[in-house]
Amino acid sequence: MEGLFETLVGYMDPNDNQNEAACEAAYLEVFGEDYPDDVANLKCPLHSSDRLFRTEDNDPLTLEHCQDLCYDTQFCDYFSLGLSGTYQGVCIGCTSNAVLENQG
Repeated sequence: MEGLFETLVGYMDPNDNQNEAACEAAYLEVFGEDYPDDVANLKCPLHSSDRLFRTEDNDPLTLEHCQDLCYDTQFCDYFSLGLSGTYQGVCIGCTSNAVLENQG
């Protein structure tokens, strides 16, 4: 993976939530493979050198801020963001070498 998209597909029209087909087409064009549909609840492994950062529980980030943090962090190619509960807004970044694990 060559890093993150500079602009999320659909970002210019954030009220259009019916753009899944466009997202899948853009992913296929950039990476040459179908968009994975089994990425929910995955994160960089705990205590792994492939995990580059984890933000604090009490300092929630938005999706855009988490993406920016990864983009600005050398070697960060993936990020995950907590969406609810105790970990809402927690951002974790990792290298392209990371073998993602289930949040479980």
